[in-house]
Amino acid sequence: MKLKRISLHIGSEKTGTTRIQRLMHENRQKLNDIGILYPKCFGYTNHLDISVSCLSYEKITPARKQKGLIYPEIIEKFKNTKKSEL
Repeated sequence: MKLKRISLHIGSEKTGTTRIQRLMHENRQKLNDIGILYPKCFGYTNHLDISVSCLSYEKITPARKQKGLIYPEIIEKFKNTKKSEL
């Protein structure tokens, strides 16, 4: 069985996060060719949908509001959709 790994790059503002995400996005096919998946289901370039999925149901951030994720039922459906897309 081949070992599979998930790596998360997490950074606050001004730490190069956006640049790394852009490079990963621009080189998605090259990464895929060497066995690295940079998925589109959490956001085509950046993966904002991961953060809005991981917050507690009570935490309503501007990103959640923008996506219409303000009720627990809608958040749960969103999370399940992302899980199945991955």
